[in-house]
Amino acid sequence: MNTMQAGLIELGVDIRKSDFFITHLHSDHLGLVSRLATKTSMINFNQPESDWNKSGIFLNDFVNFARLNGFPESEPQKALRSHPGSKYRLKGQPPFHILKEGNTISISDYLFKCLGSVANPEWDLHQST
Repeated sequence: MNTMQAGLIELGVDIRKSDFFITHLHSDHLGLVSRLATKTSMINFNQPESDWNKSGIFLNDFVNFARLNGFPESEPQKALRSHPGSKYRLKGQPPFHILKEGNTISISDYLFKCLGSVANPEWDLHQST
């Protein structure tokens, strides 16, 4: 985390003035946002995966699948705890700004338009003239 913060400072990124656009629920996309976001940050995300994250079902599904395939109860739990995705997973449920079809995000000279509102929304990029 310290290395990432140092890199952002070196690039001149003011994290206090930064918003986040999360494409999907993987630790390498979503995991650190709860540690990087500030009180003024907007965290853009999609509804289906926000709901899924709240439920915690995906971890239970993994454990149940492993158990049904003959793994002892402790093995999937041990694997989950040692997986890098567990270490860097999202902590808690940040206040997501849910994007829906037709929503736009404007960044500098670019306008992003959401073309879908499913788990991995499609985005159309237009450069302003």
